[in-house]
Amino acid sequence: MTKRSAVRFTLFTLILTLSFTAAVWASNEIEERYEHLTHSIRCVVCQNQSIAESSATIASDMKNWVRSALDEGKSDQEIKDALTLRYGD
Repeated sequence: MTKRSAVRFTLFTLILTLSFTAAVWASNEIEERYEHLTHSIRCVVCQNQSIAESSATIASDMKNWVRSALDEGKSDQEIKDALTLRYGD
């Protein structure tokens, strides 16, 4: 292996490692936000439970929507506002 090839391989490996690390960090951040949101949003059917705790079908739908909204890059406030608009306070 030539010196130039070794440098290219090292750079490629470094870039690949950094890309993977960034993806893991982003995934962890989204997971933390998902957990926080689903535990702070109340189920519209069983209002004494969060959607994370509720087994109601609508809570499951709301959790799925929250996950999709997070994957789309929406902020926590945008998610809460959209759910409030759709389901009320």
